[in-house]
Amino acid sequence: MTAGVLATTVLPSPATGRRVVFGMPPVIPRGTGTGWLAGSFPDGITAVDGVPGPVEIRVKVRAEAGNPLDGRIVATVTSGVDGTWLVEGLNPLLRYDVVGRKAGFNDALHTNVEPVDPPRLRPLVGSAYVSEPFSAVLPLEGGNGPVTAVLVGGTLPDGISYEDGVFSGVWPTGTAGVYNLTFDLTDSRTTVTESTEIELILRSRRRN
Repeated sequence: MTAGVLATTVLPSPATGRRVVFGMPPVIPRGTGTGWLAGSFPDGITAVDGVPGPVEIRVKVRAEAGNPLDGRIVATVTSGVDGTWLVEGLNPLLRYDVVGRKAGFNDALHTNVEPVDPPRLRPLVGSAYVSEPFSAVLPLEGGNGPVTAVLVGGTLPDGISYEDGVFSGVWPTGTAGVYNLTFDLTDSRTTVTESTEIELILRSRRRN
């Protein structure tokens, strides 16, 4: 689910000296209306005394003092027997506290988690004049830092090339239509594969 260096919180139980380990990424990807938090193998899982296992995960809104949303639980899940977990459908504009709970142990806590947008594509509708220079930028949204988009699927017409997020060239006659293209999108945290449609409307320039 997640990749990169993960932070781990270890909190001993004063009663038993046993430990609950609760790991999660320091930066959590999210998207508009589809924000998510996750813990994945090996460092993001929940574990008790070093053994992966189920722990209750509570996600709470973190807001300024006096805000009625502060502390509101928006999701509760139980991690799997392998310690992995996933919470989806979070509001991307909020910050969260994430709590790992296990009976007989102190809670493990990550506070003020700030989601970021995963990189994604938007459809491109463009127009061009036949046999004249054309240029268009691949429409990207989100991403943690700069996003690199590599074309990995689909075919462009002769005369058009793609490099570093820009389409350029000269559109030949008879190539109007919709082109289905697939890109690998990479930001500082992850790589995702997305497809989009590029619809081209060709025009003939009136000559006087």
